[in-house]
Amino acid sequence: MRQIEKSKRDFQTAVELDPKKLSGYIGLGDCNRIEGEFLTAIQNYTIVLQQDASVFEIIGLKRAICYIELKQYNLAENDIN
Repeated sequence: MRQIEKSKRDFQTAVELDPKKLSGYIGLGDCNRIEGEFLTAIQNYTIVLQQDASVFEIIGLKRAICYIELKQYNLAENDIN
């Protein structure tokens, strides 16, 4: 339904309630990416990757997309490789 602002509030609440549960950061990153807030999305995705490297294939790709949007191709390539 593309209610991004409501979703962002919900994910932020999730992060505040349990900062170790990474799904809140993933959701925030996705909302940021949809809104074109690529630097903030990268920050949220990086938090996830620092805590759980096993999700790198998925979250690394999301982060690479943000790097591409920012024309930081070398960083995107690092995530893709």
